[in-house]
Amino acid sequence: MVASWTSAEETALLEFLVDHKSEAGDNGMFKLATFEKAAASIADLLTKGTVKTAKVCQNKYSAFRTTHRMIKLIKSKSGWTWSDETGASITPDTASSWDDSVAHNEGAKPFRNKGWSHLDLMEQLSPSPATGAGVFHPTGAVAPLGASQVQDQTQDMQDRDPDRLSDQSSDESPPPSLPVTHKSWLQ
Repeated sequence: MVASWTSAEETALLEFLVDHKSEAGDNGMFKLATFEKAAASIADLLTKGTVKTAKVCQNKYSAFRTTHRMIKLIKSKSGWTWSDETGASITPDTASSWDDSVAHNEGAKPFRNKGWSHLDLMEQLSPSPATGAGVFHPTGAVAPLGASQVQDQTQDMQDRDPDRLSDQSSDESPPPSLPVTHKSWLQ
């Protein structure tokens, strides 16, 4: 049986999770123990349906996360605007691109011209990934150096220590400290 949620229960669940945000993992998800406490905290708000269990609260939060990701996609779409009251605020000028997008992202459909009352709370719960060139990504691959970068680094090394590369002048073998990405690495 699908749980029936009131707006007050949804808001109370999210407010509880915001208050316990420190219990969330790096991915923004909480352990079942936190959802058990959340279920107990919203029990007094029950007006219809069955009592919310920890698993029901966890499922509701997962659904909220999916909705939040969809709204983030809408907000990032070039040419669209977002309003908490009117959602994507689709006009006749943007209707075509909206229709194309909804064909691939059915979850966006409710937000054509309607906002989401829980967006502010979900923004507080969502981890903000670090961005930028200096961010460490343990699974990210190192981009291979292009020929011009190899030449620049080789020249820098020669400028600093001309004797170090003196016996490395052949086009056949690169300096030992530089990665080889192609046989003709200095062309």
